[in-house]
Amino acid sequence: MHKVLLTLILALLVQDTDAGEVMAPAFTLAKADGEEITLPRSHDGVDIYLFWASWCPYCKALMLQLEDMLVEYDEGLTIYALNIRDDEDPVKFMDERSYDFVLVPEADSIMELYEYKTNKGYFPKNQEL
Repeated sequence: MHKVLLTLILALLVQDTDAGEVMAPAFTLAKADGEEITLPRSHDGVDIYLFWASWCPYCKALMLQLEDMLVEYDEGLTIYALNIRDDEDPVKFMDERSYDFVLVPEADSIMELYEYKTNKGYFPKNQEL
């Protein structure tokens, strides 16, 4: 089931162009622990950028499925939880649910960079799992 979901996610977001590979826009933000992270990163594996908010029911449902995928694909899958449009404490939300995502608590600026206009979304930087 998770392989099918991941395949569908990747298939929907892969773009064919004459110029070759389409690269995700680069950005640098602070993780919840204060350490800065620059994405996308070059490595073997898959990175998923999950734009989410604590009040979003679709995000909550998707987070459960993504957590299951992390268990299944222990190595090679990293999920970046990019918190957007949220008045709640994203660190508390994640801690209460014990998600193993890399939390980026203030990612509103990345919405514009990715021209992201809705509340539910994920963007995988695809590699083979």
